[in-house]
Amino acid sequence: MISQNHRGHQSYGFVSYDDGFHSESGLGLLPVSDEGSDKGPEELEGSIGIGHVRYATSGERGRLDIQPYIDRTENYKIAIGYNGNLVNNKELRGVGKEI
Repeated sequence: MISQNHRGHQSYGFVSYDDGFHSESGLGLLPVSDEGSDKGPEELEGSIGIGHVRYATSGERGRLDIQPYIDRTENYKIAIGYNGNLVNNKELRGVGKEI
């Protein structure tokens, strides 16, 4: 994540999993000290995880747009990060609920 930090000026986020989701995120660049990252996946519980840095080319740039996204319903839990634009996100939201 530190090597990609320059590519995500708007926000950063980490999600790990260990009997539940654990996350850390923030607006701006990932804080980095001389010793390395001040915040990051090493502080999160779990043996698997994903991270994301965001440089928005479209859309909003607020806290609700920080990735990875976490979604939970009665039937599933998912964390996802992506690069690109979803122009039909409202239609896709309904498809996800049908699966």
